[in-house]
Amino acid sequence: MNTINKIVIMPNSMRDVDYVLTSRVCEIFTSHGASVYISDLHRGAGLSAVEYYYKASFPRDAQLITVIGGDGSVLDASKYAIREDIPILAINKGHLGYLTQLDEDNLEPIEKIFSGEYKIADRMLIAAELPGNADKEMPLAMNDFVLTHHEKGRMIEYEISEGGHSSLEYSSDSLVIATPSGSTGYSMSGGGPVLDTAIKAICVTPIAPHSFFGRSMIFGADTVIEVKNTSDRGTSIALMADGRSVCDIEPQQTIRIRTADRSVKFITFGGNATIDKLCLKMKMSNAKYN
Repeated sequence: MNTINKIVIMPNSMRDVDYVLTSRVCEIFTSHGASVYISDLHRGAGLSAVEYYYKASFPRDAQLITVIGGDGSVLDASKYAIREDIPILAINKGHLGYLTQLDEDNLEPIEKIFSGEYKIADRMLIAAELPGNADKEMPLAMNDFVLTHHEKGRMIEYEISEGGHSSLEYSSDSLVIATPSGSTGYSMSGGGPVLDTAIKAICVTPIAPHSFFGRSMIFGADTVIEVKNTSDRGTSIALMADGRSVCDIEPQQTIRIRTADRSVKFITFGGNATIDKLCLKMKMSNAKYN
């Protein structure tokens, strides 16, 4: 493993309000001689031995992004990690923190970064494209793409096909197209399965479909999934990527979802088996279902 000695810390000041956890993490890093960078938005935090940077001048020599917050904070940081091709170390200071590796009461594994006792795990991303709109820049999604109606309580009408073959028609509240990382989010809330993040697959889950067939479908990572807006009432469908609005899909327009060419990297220390995480994060340990 390459020596990591230039680290960006991205704290969520709404979670670590007094920066106590951020300060502790900074001290661990600097005690090993690492240079620590933090956005100038946190200049008033009173952190010592850190270098501040402006948002537009992200440190290009950074080797690691450390996120202090919840899953939303991890998703925010992922765009920088993808662009710079550096890993994320995520420390939970949120509610569930399913995407995080460490909790604030267990920071000892951080020491392993400096002894090389860690692994890099690649998490797949998914990409979207609108045929005929090549100029439209579309973000990658680490968790999911969601198709939904602009008005709450209204259903969307669409058909799903795989590589231009036979299609399935639906009317539902929403449609979630998730990665294994995102399978524990909105997709799971809608009855979708939990996927091991070690596998490469795409999970498609209709939310509250008006149909006798409302099961999730799992597709291979090399599949191109097409979703067509079949509304005959001129109703557009809103597309969201990881909770953020992207664009509208107009009637009779089709969007394609596929595995992205890039991935996002996470530092892990072992002990992150799927069932271990469900027991820890979902409070499922020793649960019985009869």
